[in-house]
Amino acid sequence: MKRVNQLRARVYDIINSRLNRFAKGPLRDFAKPGFLCFKLTERCNSRCVHCGIWHNTDSGRELSKDDWICIINNLRDWTGPANLVITGGEALLRPDALDLVRHACNVGMVVELLSNGIACDHRVCEQIVLSGVDRITFSLDGITPQTHASIRGIPDNFVCTLEAIENIDKHRKKYRSEIKILLKTVLMRENIHEVIAIGDWITSQGKAEWRIQPIEQNYGERDNPLWYKTSDLWITDLKAVTHLVSELKQRKKDGCPLQNDFQSLDYIASYFANPDTYMRAIQSHNLPGLDWTPPANFEVSAAGDVRFSFMLQPAGNLKDSSPKDIWNRRH
Repeated sequence: MKRVNQLRARVYDIINSRLNRFAKGPLRDFAKPGFLCFKLTERCNSRCVHCGIWHNTDSGRELSKDDWICIINNLRDWTGPANLVITGGEALLRPDALDLVRHACNVGMVVELLSNGIACDHRVCEQIVLSGVDRITFSLDGITPQTHASIRGIPDNFVCTLEAIENIDKHRKKYRSEIKILLKTVLMRENIHEVIAIGDWITSQGKAEWRIQPIEQNYGERDNPLWYKTSDLWITDLKAVTHLVSELKQRKKDGCPLQNDFQSLDYIASYFANPDTYMRAIQSHNLPGLDWTPPANFEVSAAGDVRFSFMLQPAGNLKDSSPKDIWNRRH
């Protein structure tokens, strides 16, 4: 059944990405969200230099477990099996996070869980594997403890992440689980010198896939298209970026489990060279292509607010309206 749901979710993605991107007039009304994301909490136990969400320590407006279960059920009834990303802040700071993951999987959603790995001890990793989640994604921004800690702001984060990878791999073998491990690296000035080494290490371990995401505007700030002009994290050495992209392409040809295709790697180089042209496409995670189409997203905040992009104001709240009603407001 899990593989059937994965196939259905894949078909859902293909159909709705095309409807959202190309359909016009009445035909576009048949489109549903192309990206479902739950941010269970804004609380976080990292102190990342590129994300200010962790400054928010207020859990008073977070939806309850029953609220989230109702939202999951309503979305499942409307979309059918679809891909769902569960994140935060750090989602695992909620004691009921894995209950919600398990429920979403049980009703047929194909779920990816994002974590910084800090709370993923042996017991938690076992429960993640047993939850039925399709993929667990950890952040890995350096191949040395110093670089990773300088970005993530927690001295032990590097060791925690490596232990979490080991524990997930151990338990998926024990339970013959098909859960995938994805390691995500945010490319910035702080770590450009270690990116190739990160990829080589991931390849040598053979336990995870890898994805590179270029630095974006701090998620805790108001939208500012010119943020990069004053950011210490922005890469200004374009020769270094071009060289890195060339090396990554070669590593991918040689078998590195890098998910970015060649075109998206080229877009990363173009982004740093021409940020004003490529900013919206990068921040909306809408590659390949430059036409920014935020209505393909359906992002639910910890309080139930729905945005079609993190750069837009809420279109409604799921405590007051159905997912379909809010979606129809995108026109």
